[in-house]
Amino acid sequence: MKILRILCSALLPLLLWQAARAQPQLEDVVYLKNGSIIRGSLKSAATENPLRIELLGGSLLCFSKVK
Repeated sequence: MKILRILCSALLPLLLWQAARAQPQLEDVVYLKNGSIIRGSLKSAATENPLRIELLGGSLLCFSKVK
């Protein structure tokens, strides 16, 4: 019984570390004035014009910012 307790206490941190590492990567989100939501990875700084975002499939979308 003592060996089982030691084994479980040794494996638990490893299992928790694997679960934490398996979290999905965060994505950037752009909300358009027409209500559309674009999700992907920003390829230009948020202050640059035009705003470029790469979608999951590899497509690159460019949006000009208006105030």
